[in-house]
Amino acid sequence: MSTKYQEFPDFLYRKFSFLKEHRIEDVVEGLNELGQEVSVSTFRKYVRGEFSFPPDLIGPLYTVTQDPDFLNYILKDTDMRLAPRSRNGSDKGAEHETLDVCAAVGRLSAAVEAAKANDGEIDDIEAARIMKGIEQAHKELGDLRLCIKKSRGGSA
Repeated sequence: MSTKYQEFPDFLYRKFSFLKEHRIEDVVEGLNELGQEVSVSTFRKYVRGEFSFPPDLIGPLYTVTQDPDFLNYILKDTDMRLAPRSRNGSDKGAEHETLDVCAAVGRLSAAVEAAKANDGEIDDIEAARIMKGIEQAHKELGDLRLCIKKSRGGSA
């Protein structure tokens, strides 16, 4: 019996190797910029089905590729569907968005400080917390960037 998770490598193979919709090197570079630490050889093994694709990489994979097929694949056998997030608070203004960035960076700094305070080393759990803090700061910076673009009439 085949499960959706076991079929995912075939889906990746089709997207990356057969249809060549995305370049592995570009995707890996983007994932690494998001703090995901994936090598090209490891990603190739995900595509070939030699390694199991980590579910927590699906969100970053979408972020890098902007390909909704990755998210739709996960949802295809559910009664859920993709819809853009509501941007009710998107008109907060540059000052408020900047404060959100500062808060996210402050939380990131606190996570790094707490990790180093224990034994001076960063273990896997602490590293995961720090990576999530980096992702949140990156998201807040993106929100600020969009706010600035919007205030300039969409061109920045």
